[in-house]
Amino acid sequence: MDNSALLATTIANKTIGYFGKYMNLAATVARDWDYEPATEGEAVKIGKRGALTANTKTAGGDVTLQSPAATGVTVTLDTHKEVTIDLTDVTKAKQAKKLDIMDGYAKDAAAVLLETVEDALAALYASLTATVVVFDATSTATKKASLLNLRKKFVDAKIPKAEQRYLYLGSQSATEIMEEDSFTRVDAVGQAETLESGQIARPLFGFKPFESQSVVTTGTSPSAVEHNIAYTKDAFVVATRPLPAPAANLGVISNVVVDPETGIALRTLLSYNSNKLAEQLTIDLLFGVKILDQRRAVPFNLTY
Repeated sequence: MDNSALLATTIANKTIGYFGKYMNLAATVARDWDYEPATEGEAVKIGKRGALTANTKTAGGDVTLQSPAATGVTVTLDTHKEVTIDLTDVTKAKQAKKLDIMDGYAKDAAAVLLETVEDALAALYASLTATVVVFDATSTATKKASLLNLRKKFVDAKIPKAEQRYLYLGSQSATEIMEEDSFTRVDAVGQAETLESGQIARPLFGFKPFESQSVVTTGTSPSAVEHNIAYTKDAFVVATRPLPAPAANLGVISNVVVDPETGIALRTLLSYNSNKLAEQLTIDLLFGVKILDQRRAVPFNLTY
């Protein structure tokens, strides 16, 4: 393998590694992936198991055989995002190592590409059918009541306790929660993680909270609405597929990596642009998102 091919391989592997570190919402939803390449606009069918019923067994009687009808959703791979960087010979000459600048750009590209996945998932709030639970941040009592009402929604929907519940919060909502002594005082929480990390360090009535800049805010203060989402893993799905390699005669060094843990597939393309006297690096991603189960997601809106 020549130096350029090795470089492309290294960039691909490092980029996918950064993806795993930066993921928030995308790390906690269902994911569908395959090693088979696909092109923009292709549709993939994602299976969804049918419901089972607990039947009464009478003495001497037969069991009730069930054939649950499997359903599914179709996800269109309709989002193709890319980051292309020209790395000039002059810029590279100032670097001690060629790989250092390439690696830095790969890291930055991973961050902005992943943000597009997070944004697409967060935007699904607009298609949720569950009744909105209002996050009333007027006082400690109303905040607690809002969270308890949110918890009740999942209990009433018969979502099993074994399914981890998540609470995807925008910055204003996270701030409202962290302002409460019961979530920040060491003597109340029993740990100093919230104070040290700036993140909510403990579950909230069964929900694992995390903050993200991708949470959608509509309108402006004093009537801005932050569209937080409470959900379990099977509420949403993100589907990714590798993009095909370009033709061999084009002189482009291509590599595709699929992270087996996240299912994210990235392609890197490395070529030399003689007009700009620069190596050109492209990192791109093909994906689609969709609601998988409406019962498992509830809007949790804050107006401020």
